[in-house]
Amino acid sequence: MIAGILFQILLEWITKGIEHGHIHSYSKRTFYIVFIGLFIHSFLEGIPIKYFEDLNKTSSNLLITIFVHNIPIAIILYYLLHRIFESKITQFFFLLAFSISAPLGSIIGNIWFVSINHYLLAFICGTLLHISTLILFESSKNHQYNFNILISILLGLGLAILNTI
Repeated sequence: MIAGILFQILLEWITKGIEHGHIHSYSKRTFYIVFIGLFIHSFLEGIPIKYFEDLNKTSSNLLITIFVHNIPIAIILYYLLHRIFESKITQFFFLLAFSISAPLGSIIGNIWFVSINHYLLAFICGTLLHISTLILFESSKNHQYNFNILISILLGLGLAILNTI
């Protein structure tokens, strides 16, 4: 789970917070990096859908949550695409690629869970835990992490490691 939390922090650093509505000026070069981060973010969210379905749990709640979570991201993505690329085909391609990222994650997750389900599920839970608690950690006007929060995360990691020894 800790690895998932740290990975999500890395993804948010790559995407520069776009998934939370932080729009800054982007060039085409930085847009590609941001898009890859958003794609990975959405892909990871889709991985556990089939797992919960197989446990006879309702995966529809997770599916709806991911759908609603991705609506503002898609809107911001469209806004950036509209500003950066003139071609409607290019805009459509990127929106289509983003829209299939979570379903693709669900399909790939169905294959991966056969062999490493507990580790992968813990990793994904860590990313989702970070996303769900993000608003508690964003304390500055620019929604940047401050040093105290980083120390808190690292202390939590240390305590988790000590607890497993």
